[in-house]
Amino acid sequence: MNNGIIIPIFIILGLVAVAVATAFLIARSRQGKPVSVSLRFVLLAYFYLISLVSLVTLVTGLTPLVNAGLSGILGREFSYETPPMVRPIPPPPALAPSPELPPKPVLPPQPTPEEQRAQQEQQMRARLQDDIINGGSRVLVAGLIWFFHTLGRRAMKKTPVPGDVFLGQAYLVVLLLIFGIVSIVSLPNALFQTVRFYFYVPVQPYEFRPAPGNALATAIAFVPFWVYYLKTTLTQLSAGRNGPRQEGRPDGPGPDTQAG
Repeated sequence: MNNGIIIPIFIILGLVAVAVATAFLIARSRQGKPVSVSLRFVLLAYFYLISLVSLVTLVTGLTPLVNAGLSGILGREFSYETPPMVRPIPPPPALAPSPELPPKPVLPPQPTPEEQRAQQEQQMRARLQDDIINGGSRVLVAGLIWFFHTLGRRAMKKTPVPGDVFLGQAYLVVLLLIFGIVSIVSLPNALFQTVRFYFYVPVQPYEFRPAPGNALATAIAFVPFWVYYLKTTLTQLSAGRNGPRQEGRPDGPGPDTQAG
């Protein structure tokens, strides 16, 4: 997944975080509760925020790994684009030398089709290695950060913290929005590019052919998380109707008992 998608995600995340904080302060004020925020609440909010950011980063790291896997199943041309081959230019007709005309410059030899195909294979191999290293690094680092911060927030929720229910619900809703938006955008794009790749008129060796692998990998990586958090949010909503959990109580079907 390229930075063109990651950057808007975190911009949206920042705006949502500001909106959630504003809504929380307004709700506390309307309930007649003090607007001051305890240090435990700030620390719990920190754990939720870093868990959220690291989880999104982890999923974006899955995208290049899935793209690399698709290249092994469907071919490297499916996942990686390469510059089209250069059409050979026929040599100009030979003319008799003339003392009045300057000698023509000697052009460098053009690469043969076999040499160009070898260069394309080398470029695709390099991009495959980049995807594996980049995706593996993101998944490893973000996964460790998410794991330890998830342990931290669950340890804090064993002791009642005012506002913990609000933070848990905001955590679920923000993740649902991020994974849902990316999934809805990537699914039709992946379908279009895949259909175009297989069913359009085959391109010639000297024409550019877009690779649908990255778009399909993005959909494969994000859609399962979208479905999971949609199901978890609906489960929390149903549990809240049957018996809403009181704020600050560590027992009950809180978000941490259902979702990471």
